[in-house]
Amino acid sequence: MPKYIHVFLLVIIAIAYAQTNGLAQRNLIDVPSSEIVEAKKLFFQEQGVLTKEDINTSTIFTYGLGHNFEVGLTVYQLVFQRSQGVVIDAGSPDDNPDFLINMQKGFTLSDWLTLGIGTRSGINAARSDQKITFVNFDFLNSHISINDDQLKLVAGLYYANDAYAGQGTNWGGMAGIDLTLVQDKLNLIGDMLTGDTSLSVFNAGIQISLPKEWKLILGAQFPFPGSDNSEAGVIQISKN
Repeated sequence: MPKYIHVFLLVIIAIAYAQTNGLAQRNLIDVPSSEIVEAKKLFFQEQGVLTKEDINTSTIFTYGLGHNFEVGLTVYQLVFQRSQGVVIDAGSPDDNPDFLINMQKGFTLSDWLTLGIGTRSGINAARSDQKITFVNFDFLNSHISINDDQLKLVAGLYYANDAYAGQGTNWGGMAGIDLTLVQDKLNLIGDMLTGDTSLSVFNAGIQISLPKEWKLILGAQFPFPGSDNSEAGVIQISKN
């Protein structure tokens, strides 16, 4: 049954779209935020996770369609190994690059609480002799704004299939924080995903606001207890 959850989420998003006549997403570091991209605006995010062995990159483009909808494209987990370059391994589909469509619908419940339901669904990269598999990450999360956005909290649940997360627990929780240290200049960012897969990490970093709505995050990544992930450095740049 869990493999059909992504279909259920897509149906919900499609129904909501039809009802509003209006359809992506941004991350804190790894955890999706329910802050929906404004209508007719494009959000861009590039992330690199650096370990001793490789550099794992991901790219997100998200476009706001209005009515609390967003849709976009994600290139997830393009890994550059220092000794071999980009490697595509049939035995480890969760280590291969993924090409995903991401969608999210936000539901504003009050001026401080928003719920988001979304998905990243697509296919993995494969060589000619390898099987292309379906990849998906589905989530339901909440976004809480405190003290006029000086503090933002995110908490929710996710489901990821093996092709996205690797072997282990498909279900998990996620949470994040965005705390303003210096208004429009400096923020503390942190998030985590529970479980024992490649997704299961803690992240913490400092976000620096740059001119023309660019933002830079410099941080570190640590394995969630029970996972075998490595410690890593994180660099992320984004633009609204």
